[in-house]
Amino acid sequence: MEESPLIIRDVQDLERILLAHPAWRERLRQLLLSEDLAALPQRFERFVTQDHARLSQTLEQVGELLARLTEENIKLAQQVNLLTQRMERVEAQIEALTQRVNDLTERMERVEAQIEALTQRVNDLTERMERVEVHIATLTQRMDRVESQIEALAQQLKRNTDDLGELKGIILELRLPRKAVALYREEFRAIRVVPEEEWARLLDEGEEKGYLSGPEISDLSQVDGVIEAFRRSDNHPVALAVEVSAVGDRQDVERAARRAKLLARLYSRLRGYPVIGIGSVTARQFTQGARKLASVRGVVLKTFPIKLR
Repeated sequence: MEESPLIIRDVQDLERILLAHPAWRERLRQLLLSEDLAALPQRFERFVTQDHARLSQTLEQVGELLARLTEENIKLAQQVNLLTQRMERVEAQIEALTQRVNDLTERMERVEAQIEALTQRVNDLTERMERVEVHIATLTQRMDRVESQIEALAQQLKRNTDDLGELKGIILELRLPRKAVALYREEFRAIRVVPEEEWARLLDEGEEKGYLSGPEISDLSQVDGVIEAFRRSDNHPVALAVEVSAVGDRQDVERAARRAKLLARLYSRLRGYPVIGIGSVTARQFTQGARKLASVRGVVLKTFPIKLR
């Protein structure tokens, strides 16, 4: 059966024909629509299947972001409240500080008044000081004259001291032999002061035999006196290196201790048996330092009134 010819008289005929031929519809759509419009259904389908999912994910992320922003906004509001409270406290502190500044300003004004009064006093004192300086200058001149006189007296005293040193040997020679027993008999017996000539021979013999070196002989020869005796506690022979001084000090104690060691070596070599060397200082009086050092170094201190009679 032959189909009737397709006659299009109006839109209804075109619609009927397109309904009867689906393929024509597609072809007509391609002719009538642009490529973008033709692809719109596929793009919409992709949107529904792909873009919509991404959009949903994005919306979900946006929702989370909004939630975080809301939470942060709440925190910010809390911080604002805290800052507001702190600001109120700061304002109260500023008010208190302002009051303190006002108080300090009043005190400063009083201090400035006091400073002004002190400045006046300083000026008065400056004038008085200038007068004192003039007086000091006068006193300085007088002091210079006094110092010159003192220097002259010091030189005279030095000469007298030197003379006293020269007299010390004479005094020792005259009085030590007579006073030695009285001074040392409590600790020693058979006390004998070595005469000067005998002492010189002992030194010469010690130097010739090499018992002491030249410097040691020179040092020992300057001892003020040498005493031979026996110690009462154990009857041991001893030799005392005696230093005589008006005022016994640490230097006298050091010399006595040093020369006592040399004396022990010399006597032990000369006698052929051990002789104990003991340092001793005799003086009119002793310094505190001499007494302390003597107790450490084993030096015997004896009060010996040096007088020229």
